[in-house]
Amino acid sequence: MEHSNPDAMPETPTGGTPTNASEIALEALADCDSIDLDSPRFRFYDYVDPDALNDLFAHRPDTINSVELEIKGVTLEIWEDEGLYARVREDE
Repeated sequence: MEHSNPDAMPETPTGGTPTNASEIALEALADCDSIDLDSPRFRFYDYVDPDALNDLFAHRPDTINSVELEIKGVTLEIWEDEGLYARVREDE
């Protein structure tokens, strides 16, 4: 899958740190202007099961290459490519 999209927000790599898919997803969402993670109306687990998301990448890294999730009008993409990455695309 091609991951270069000029309209996408910057990628958020985990680098060498032990970060799971849910944490990298929340880092990417925190950089998105249209989502307020501090709002009492936003709960990440209302949109995705964090444990299931972590398991997708932790137990089958050779099988799961990328996942796209629709969250509050944006697309969150998470992928594995010699590290774990995420970016948010604002849907039009």
